[in-house]
Amino acid sequence: MPSADELRLNKLTVELFEQILFYLYEFRNDGEFHDILDKFKEHPTKVLYSVTRELSSKKMIHWNSGLRIITGDNSRSQTNDTIKVKILIDGINYVRQNLLKKENPKVNDPPKTPETDKQTWDIENVDKLLLDSFKHNSEIDLLKAMKDNSFLFYFLFTRKGGAQPIFREVELGSKLRCDFCWLNDNTDGPEWVLVEIEKPHMKIFTANKKPTAELNAALEQVKTWQRYFKDNPAEKSKIFGAVAKFRYILVAGDKDSWATEEAMKWRSHNNETTDFEIRTTDVFIRAINEFKKNPSDFWSFKRNPKTWEFKKLEDYWKNYGYMDNMRKIYN
Repeated sequence: MPSADELRLNKLTVELFEQILFYLYEFRNDGEFHDILDKFKEHPTKVLYSVTRELSSKKMIHWNSGLRIITGDNSRSQTNDTIKVKILIDGINYVRQNLLKKENPKVNDPPKTPETDKQTWDIENVDKLLLDSFKHNSEIDLLKAMKDNSFLFYFLFTRKGGAQPIFREVELGSKLRCDFCWLNDNTDGPEWVLVEIEKPHMKIFTANKKPTAELNAALEQVKTWQRYFKDNPAEKSKIFGAVAKFRYILVAGDKDSWATEEAMKWRSHNNETTDFEIRTTDVFIRAINEFKKNPSDFWSFKRNPKTWEFKKLEDYWKNYGYMDNMRKIYN
């Protein structure tokens, strides 16, 4: 029977552990942060135990019998793999909840409570802006809503914990531009996400079940970015500092437009055979609805509640320690 350390971790487990590490390392450019995260994925219970002891030594949590849940004392009789993973997640949650206690003065910049979370953004106003952009089928209004509300990107992020700043109106050379981009500071190299936003209700297919001219034009826009970096590889490091790979996202049309059998098959085939994703504009509606239900889940986006101007991009990656070694490897 495999031990808990040998079990495959789910996404929730890793994201919860990332939150704990933020209390030990204020900035993600600390190389030790990434080292510990990698070790955790291989030996979760052992690493969590070690981190918990460090938190205790810093008097950021209280070491007591409740922490036996992550030492293995409570799992000796467990044989079910699912139960073992549950024990590990419970242990992480236990540490996290201790860190969030208001009476603990040692916690640096703890996440806000659900009530004060909502003060980071004017949710009622964002809701109105978003609904108006859909009502008027306005790409411009949609971009305005997204400019000052980073949490709307929630479901476009593969990793919700440790979200990096989102940059807007990113210039690719002298003639091209993408609406938004951000860095996924992965341990296997920097992945830059480039996003193109289209009208909320852009028509997707013609009556003959063929892609519309609007959709083809949007697809071509993303393809021009790909060709640009293929033809001008030096531009990758010039603009982004270092690039291991790109992730391209096209957000176009609402979920109803993509709900027909033909559209679903076409989109599925595209996502399987190309290196860019197509998402519906309802992804932003989902984000605001999720925020209303679980505002504390958006803790990472509160670090940068608004998108950043493109002119700040170079200073960002030049001053981000994570990128120092990556620039040596990928330049």
